[in-house]
Amino acid sequence: MKLRKRGVLNLNCEVKILSVEMQNIKNVRYGKVDLDLNNDNILDAQVVGFYGQNGSGKTAVVEALSLLKSLLNGQKLPGKNQRLIYEGEKTLSLEFEFILQQDTNCYKAKYKVSLEYREDTMVVKMESVSTKEKSYRKMFHYENDERKPIELRRKPKQEFEILLNGIKLLSDQVEGSLFFGKMVRSQADKLFDGPELVIYRALRDQLSKNLLVIKNLQEGVFPSYLFNDLSSQSMENSTYDINDPVSLSKEHYKYLADVIERNNVVVSAIIPGLKVQLKNMGATTLTNGEEGVRAEFISIKGNKILPLKVESAGTLKLFAVTTSLISAFHNPSAIVVVDEFDAGVFEYLLGELIEIFQNHSKGQLIFTSHNLRVLEKLSPQNVWFTTVNENRRYIKLSGIQKNNNMRNVYLRAILVGGQSEFLYEETNPINIVRSFIEAGLQDGE
Repeated sequence: MKLRKRGVLNLNCEVKILSVEMQNIKNVRYGKVDLDLNNDNILDAQVVGFYGQNGSGKTAVVEALSLLKSLLNGQKLPGKNQRLIYEGEKTLSLEFEFILQQDTNCYKAKYKVSLEYREDTMVVKMESVSTKEKSYRKMFHYENDERKPIELRRKPKQEFEILLNGIKLLSDQVEGSLFFGKMVRSQADKLFDGPELVIYRALRDQLSKNLLVIKNLQEGVFPSYLFNDLSSQSMENSTYDINDPVSLSKEHYKYLADVIERNNVVVSAIIPGLKVQLKNMGATTLTNGEEGVRAEFISIKGNKILPLKVESAGTLKLFAVTTSLISAFHNPSAIVVVDEFDAGVFEYLLGELIEIFQNHSKGQLIFTSHNLRVLEKLSPQNVWFTTVNENRRYIKLSGIQKNNNMRNVYLRAILVGGQSEFLYEETNPINIVRSFIEAGLQDGE
């Protein structure tokens, strides 16, 4: 890793995720996925898919990246009711490796965090950041233990020791990450220097903005971040329920209407003939007393104008993720994560979209899917499969020749094995039929 010494720093970096290592998250005892497709430490544009049977650990990857997003933003972590920690365990651990490109300089960094529940709230038990020159060296280390001081690579002067002690004393008040939280953020220029400061700011300011995790989309209810254009100022966090008209500030209405209009170029190409608009239905008074705009999402096909809410679930899904996909297509630093990308989407169209992104996108697109059509489009190194082994949840298929159809290889591996791990927990059709019969008998049928 080439490091820049003291001086004027250009703090703009491209950031990509190289690997994700997980322990005790959801139903994953241990799993690691390497996203450096060519194993060359080059910031390749990447499209990575996760496949496997229901309940086998695909969504755990999405949850890990969602936790990373919350930590980067210094946000409160999910509550105990989400049951993210493996049943019976006290902590979950995540480790992310990043590669950062700044001008001609290349940096690598690792962020490791352990999380636990304190009553009903998830808190940080430990977090550590290391950077690599010839080997990884610790840049920052914190443990939620009053006996253990915060560790920095820089030898702290007396004033830094006082500062670190103050941060440590107040750390119990931090709801999320201490490293990315307000206290360290406000003192970053004093705590870090040179390449360390570049890495800190790149992760804190750029990755936190460019990492987009899309999960649990309710039909017709969209988080506002789905429409945030990474090239401009994002609007406030809220949700849009397209089942009813929404009330927006004038500024918010103009921003959202412009984003939707710009997205129509892509929407119309994906779903021929469809155009979406945000219809101005007149003035309204907002809860803060200011004058705003009452607006409705509508779809236009030829001469037909209908409320967007009457469109299919697949159409709504594609509309909702369009802004994020545009970001991944154009922005080398964009990392877009979509859970169940195939839900409601016509399989031929899905395959075409994935192939386009594999060949032309600049950012990272990470997704989970059940639809096997995509396996005919992606290169083998772009796909991870879940296994029945909770201690080794993710593998790539081995023994695939250049002329092999990966879909057929995967189905054959499910039926007869031949891989390093079993990929499918066997289901017996006769037992399934019997279970339906028994269920009916229990209902008195």
